[in-house]
Amino acid sequence: MRNNSCGERPCVIVFVISSLGCGGAEKVVTNIANHLSVLGNSVSIVTFDSPVNKPFFPLNKEIELVQCDMLHVGTNFISGLKNNIKRILILRRIIKRLKGDIVISFMDRTNVITLIATRFLKIPVIVSDRTDPILGNPGRMWRLLRIIMYHFACKIAVQTEKVVNKYPVTFRKKIVVIPNPVMKPEKKLVQRQGNLIVGIGRLSEEKNFHLLIEAFYGIKKKYPDWHLEIYGDGPLRKQLENLILKLNLKDSVKLPGVVKDIDEVLQRADIFVLCSKFEGFPNVLCEAMANGCAVVSSRCGPAEEIIIDNENGLLVNINDVEEIKKAIEHLITNEGLRSRIGEKGREITEKYSMDRIIGNWLCVIEECAISKFKRIGCDEHEKN
Repeated sequence: MRNNSCGERPCVIVFVISSLGCGGAEKVVTNIANHLSVLGNSVSIVTFDSPVNKPFFPLNKEIELVQCDMLHVGTNFISGLKNNIKRILILRRIIKRLKGDIVISFMDRTNVITLIATRFLKIPVIVSDRTDPILGNPGRMWRLLRIIMYHFACKIAVQTEKVVNKYPVTFRKKIVVIPNPVMKPEKKLVQRQGNLIVGIGRLSEEKNFHLLIEAFYGIKKKYPDWHLEIYGDGPLRKQLENLILKLNLKDSVKLPGVVKDIDEVLQRADIFVLCSKFEGFPNVLCEAMANGCAVVSSRCGPAEEIIIDNENGLLVNINDVEEIKKAIEHLITNEGLRSRIGEKGREITEKYSMDRIIGNWLCVIEECAISKFKRIGCDEHEKN
C-alpha cells in the first residue's frame, strides 16, 4: 500500500467534524485519521467543540487536533446565523494555516460549512455523508444549502450503494461508495451471559428503542431469565425509562448509558438487536457481528447489504414489534442457529477490513489531490 498520496512529501490531510464524541461518525474519523497518520501522512482534525472535551476514542499523538470552541447553539435564527458565519471564518483561517492538500469533512451541516469556508482556496474537499440524504433531514435551509454547495465538492463519499440514487443526478459522477471499516475485536476474558439481549445507540427517535422494549415485554413473559441492556444516551432517555416502569420491566431492562468498551459488552451478549428506522451505515451492527453476536436488524437500507437473512443475521421489517419479538424468540429457542449466525457474522471483518477501506480512501484522496496540483499548475502557467 502507498505510504501517502501526494508524491514524495507527506500528504497534508485535514479532517473537519463537529466533535470527537462517542458517535459512530466520530469513531470512523478517528480510525481513518489514525491509519492515514501511521502511513506517513500529515493529519489534522478540526472540530467545533471546546478544548475541554477530550476525544472519546484514542487519537494518535502525531495528529494535530484543533478545537474551535464554536459548538454554541443559537437561540434564534439571527444568533444561529452569526454562529455559523463565525464558524466559517474561523475554519477558513485554520485551513489556510494548516496548508492542507485536501480537506475531508464529515456530516451534512459540517460539510456545507466546510465547502463555504474553502471557496476559492483551491483546496479539494471530499464531503462524507453519514446518513440517508432524504430521511436524515438536516432542516429545510440546510437541505437547500447542501444542494447548492455540494456542486463544489471534489467527491461525495457515501457508505452504501442503496443511497446513491437518492442524490440529484448532477451529483452522481462525484459520488464514491466507501463503507466504514470494521476492526477485528480484541478478545476479552469474558463469556457470553447465556440470557442477554443488547441494543446500542443514541436514545433518539430514529433508533426505535421503544420497539425493542415492547418486543422484550412479550419475550419476558415466556423467558423470565432473559435480560435486556440498551447502551447509549440521548433525548428519549426519560421516555424509555417511563416505558420500562409502565411495562413493569425495571428488574430486567437496564439503560446503563454510554460505554467505552463496546467489545466487552458485545462479547457478553447473546443477541444484538438493531431496530432503527434508517441508518447511514450501522457501525454497531457490524461490531456486534465481529464479536460473534447473533444479530437481528430492521431492514433499514444498509442492513440489507450487510446481512444475508438466516445466514449471518435475521432481518425484520421496520416498526414491526411482533416480527422483532418472533426473531428474538427464534434465536432464544434455537441455540444452534444462534451460534451459527454468530460465527458467520465474524466474517464481516474481512469484507470491511481496515486495509481495504483505507485503500479506497487513499485512491479517492490521490485522485482529488492530483486534480488540485493539475489545477494549480494550470493557473501558474497562465500567469507566466
